[in-house]
Amino acid sequence: NSEKYIKNTIEQILKQLSNNMEIILIDDCSSDNSLKICKEKAEEDSRIKVIHHEENKGICITRNDGIKAAEGKYIIFSDDDDEWKENLIADQMKIIEQNPNIELIKFGRELISVNTNNKIISSKTTEFYNEGLITQEEKYKEYFNVRKSSVLVNVWNGMYKKDIIEKYNIFFDENMKFGSEDAKFSLEFYEKSKYIYINPKTYYKHFKRNVSSTSRKFNKNKIYSVIESAKTETKIWGSIDFSNNKNKYARQSAINSYLTNIMVEQVFHPKSDLLKQFCLLH
Repeated sequence: NSEKYIKNTIEQILKQLSNNMEIILIDDCSSDNSLKICKEKAEEDSRIKVIHHEENKGICITRNDGIKAAEGKYIIFSDDDDEWKENLIADQMKIIEQNPNIELIKFGRELISVNTNNKIISSKTTEFYNEGLITQEEKYKEYFNVRKSSVLVNVWNGMYKKDIIEKYNIFFDENMKFGSEDAKFSLEFYEKSKYIYINPKTYYKHFKRNVSSTSRKFNKNKIYSVIESAKTETKIWGSIDFSNNKNKYARQSAINSYLTNIMVEQVFHPKSDLLKQFCLLH
């Protein structure tokens, strides 16, 4: 249900300085004109493929369907109301041409909060600690530096080699319905990748809208999702040397962020009944 934005998003992607791409649009049982708009754009450009769900399946199944349908060597995700810079694909491919072993590129994104009147409230770009290649030997040593930039929270700020997804069966957890699925996928991909590249330039604009943003809604399933994401991250921690106090503090900070996410964003959410239940128990 993104009839207000989907056309602009598609047209932004079509401006890419690369013709060697396919665009897969998946309509997850919209009730507005989104599907009609997608089909019209597909008729205009042969690179566009449209998949339609007869019933609503949710973001994880939808993205997994997109991965399975993709014929390309690399995959980039996009939400239905976001925008790309026109050199997003071309710049990442230049990096890969210089080092064909790269399996994952994480690049900068701008987070834009928009109110119900479509006015920008705030804007924040990714702050990176460094740029360059991270090898299998370095990825655990550099993990908390990478984590600090929040590039592993989302999936649409990256380019992923499809072979790695298939080899290690890295798909979105279809039990996750209300957030954290991005982080779990990103963390799993980071853990399995041998060659990772950090590109600090900003290529992706993500709009957080009060009406549509999943991250701003309450659902008890999100608590499960946050916990599953945390479990995935502990697999990475298992390969990190925690004799260094700096790493110990970073791990505790990560644990605190998960607890804060659960407590503040879910238990204390205005639409949550969990706090009331907790008070009754005591």
